[in-house]
Amino acid sequence: MLSFFLLFSILGLSKLHLYYNLCKGNSNPNIIRHLLLVGTGFQARTLANHIENNPQCGWRITGFITDNPEDIGKALANKKILGTIDQLPRIIHEHYTDCVVFPGDHGYAPHHEFLLRSCAIMGIDLATTHPPPITMPTKKTKVFSERMGNIEFNLIKFIYIRPLVIFLKRVVDLTASSVLIALCLPFWVTLPISIKLTSSGPVFFRQERIGKYGKKFILFKFRSMVGGAEKMQEGLMHLNEMDGPAFKIKNDPRQTLTGRFLRKTSLDELPQLFNVFRGDISLVGPRPAIEKEVIQYRPIERKRLSVTQGITCIWQISGRNNIKFDEWMKLDLMYIDNLSTAQDFRILLKTVPAVLLKKGAY
Repeated sequence: MLSFFLLFSILGLSKLHLYYNLCKGNSNPNIIRHLLLVGTGFQARTLANHIENNPQCGWRITGFITDNPEDIGKALANKKILGTIDQLPRIIHEHYTDCVVFPGDHGYAPHHEFLLRSCAIMGIDLATTHPPPITMPTKKTKVFSERMGNIEFNLIKFIYIRPLVIFLKRVVDLTASSVLIALCLPFWVTLPISIKLTSSGPVFFRQERIGKYGKKFILFKFRSMVGGAEKMQEGLMHLNEMDGPAFKIKNDPRQTLTGRFLRKTSLDELPQLFNVFRGDISLVGPRPAIEKEVIQYRPIERKRLSVTQGITCIWQISGRNNIKFDEWMKLDLMYIDNLSTAQDFRILLKTVPAVLLKKGAY
C-alpha cells in the first residue's frame, strides 16, 4: 500500500515539475496548439509553410477557412480548406482547434469583427494582425504579443486563467487523485467482483468524451449497464427525462442490479480518478459530454469546452439531473467566468454532502 502511494507521488511530482515550467514560460500552457487559419492568400500560405517547416514550435494546422465557397475541400499546404468563414462555429465543433489565426490577407478585413465576436462567444483564442479591441468582451480576456514566422500577432485569450491558478489546480488534481486511488483500494477489489457476479460483460465502461477545446479522450467508469446499452438508446428516447441534447432516465431499464447502486452512490465514477491523474480531466470542471451532444451545442455553450472538463462542478452540487439543460449550461459558464482556486475548493467541499444525499443522482 505504501509503495503504491509512493509510486504515484513520484510520478505526480515529475509531471508537476514539467507542467509548472510550461505554464511559467508560455502565455498558452498547451504544449501543442491546433491552429485554424483564416484565408488562402499570400500571408496564410507563408505562415502555413513556416509552421510545416518548423514542427518544433509546437503548432499544428487544423485547416483553413475561406470566403470563397468554391474552394471548400481543396488542399492548401497539405491541409484542407474546411469551409467558409460564416461556418466557423460548425467547423470548430467538428475539428479540434484551440486558436483561430487571422494572418491579415488582403480582402479578409471585413470578416475580422465576425471572427472576434464568434471567438469571444465560444471561448476560442484568436491570433490576429489587427489591433486588439479597446473594450474587452469579458473580464477573463487578456492580450499577448506573439510572433509566428515573420508575422506579429496579437494573441487574444478570451478565457485567460493565470498560470498560478492552472498550476495549483494541477497540484490538487495529482495529489488528491493519487491519495484517493490508494485509499479506495477496497472498492477496486469488491466492486469488480459485484459487477461480474450480477451481469456479464467487462468491469469497466470506456466511452469517448470531448475535453478541452474539443479534444477527444477515453473516459473510464465502472460498468453500470447491460452490454450494448448505447445501441439501445435510440429506442428509449421517448423516456428521456432531460431537455436539450442530454439523455437521462431515472429508472433506466438498461441498468444492472449492481449498476443501480453504483449510479445512485456515484461509485461508478471512481475510475475517473485515473483520468484526473492522467490530465484528461480535473477534479472540478464542466462534465465532459459525448460528441453527439456537443455537436448540438449553440456557440455560447461551446464556451464550456474552453477549460479542462471535470468530475464535479456547480451542476453536481446544485441538483444534478433535476436541473434543466439551459440552467446546467449557465452554471458551467458561471463557473468559467469565476474560475479560481477558492471556487474549486468550495465546490469540492459541497460535493461530499451532495453525493451522500444522492441529490439528483440516477
